[in-house]
Amino acid sequence: MYPIKTPAPYHPDFLEKLGNIYTTVYLGNYIFWDFEEGGGSHPGVDIVPMTVNDSVYAVLAGQVLVSQSNPSEGNYVVIRHDGVKNHVTGKVGTYYSCYLHLSELSVVKDQIVAEGDIIGKTGSTGQSTGEHLHFQIDTAEAPFHPYWPFSFKEARDLNLGFMEAVNKGLGIENARKYTVNPLMFLGEVSTGAVVAKKPVTPAIEKPPVVVNTASNTVVTNDKNIASATFPWSMPFADILPSNRFLDAISYLKHEGIISGQGGNFSPKSNVTRGELLKMVLLAGKLRLADSTTTQFSDVPLGSSFLTYVNTAVALKAISGYPDGTFRPNNSVTRAEGLKIVLGVMQVPLDTVEGPVYIDVSKSDWFAPQALWNRDHDILQAKNSNFLPNALLTREEIAGIIFKAVKN
Repeated sequence: MYPIKTPAPYHPDFLEKLGNIYTTVYLGNYIFWDFEEGGGSHPGVDIVPMTVNDSVYAVLAGQVLVSQSNPSEGNYVVIRHDGVKNHVTGKVGTYYSCYLHLSELSVVKDQIVAEGDIIGKTGSTGQSTGEHLHFQIDTAEAPFHPYWPFSFKEARDLNLGFMEAVNKGLGIENARKYTVNPLMFLGEVSTGAVVAKKPVTPAIEKPPVVVNTASNTVVTNDKNIASATFPWSMPFADILPSNRFLDAISYLKHEGIISGQGGNFSPKSNVTRGELLKMVLLAGKLRLADSTTTQFSDVPLGSSFLTYVNTAVALKAISGYPDGTFRPNNSVTRAEGLKIVLGVMQVPLDTVEGPVYIDVSKSDWFAPQALWNRDHDILQAKNSNFLPNALLTREEIAGIIFKAVKN
């Protein structure tokens, strides 16, 4: 069964004629009207639905591994399928179907689904430029789900942006190793897929999931829902499953970039300029400068932030204040935080052609960073205002850093 209803089946020999349905093909690229399989490293198929918020179906029987939301995949579902026969290799094994950018989630983690069960509705959540379903199938050997064939660092080391990396086929051999052509695979697999054998709580006992499509936030009382991208447990006692920055916080904790106190993260607390520099430089895995000299009068030799401040100066990501201070203990504003993170990570920024928000004009020093934020919806606006002088919280900083790492 296909994940959504389409007027024509996927066929590798006629993809150009089906370009209004399958906009990005398996191992394809983002170049307009290029439908060559193998022309890029896109590990799935992008499918345009027949209607707005069309139903999305489980393609085989299985168990829901993930039903969550994050800034990149938006609302998405991953289902594990055991006992699936690959008719190319003749082997029976486990595969994972992945459904991204949904507007609604209709299943929860650990739920058993049958082939054809509705698991959500199509949308344009996360890193998406229009309503579509990104659908892919990972092999059991894939290190995570949904699998992506290259990392931010690998692309950055080649001076490639995300789309450029896909277009150049970065990681294509990884994609071939850890994914299969999803729609062609579905046309060949045995219908004997079975669900995972471990006991699970019956789905009817799970609370319903409601998705706020305005904020892409999952709201649920199910304490068993884990991180969407990262399979470890909830990172801190005060981070709820519905937190829109859950994946970001989980990632930063796992990488040793952030830590809590007494098992709590204090997500609504503010962040100082010194703390922010340390977090973003650790996240970027950048080589740190020495701490034998000082650039600012209020960051003396021996300061715990000295090496991070010196590194940011070398990267030209910070310049300090006219009085020769850096003010490491000052809380970070939205405008400052975005400029520091995107500067350290060397994230390419677009030229600002006009107003970005009501309170951000193209001449403002932080306008390019505010435009990046608007395009990625990390810091939410209030009545179309960016509020550049509002103080950033720990969870918001985590969200910015996570998005910059995955950019």
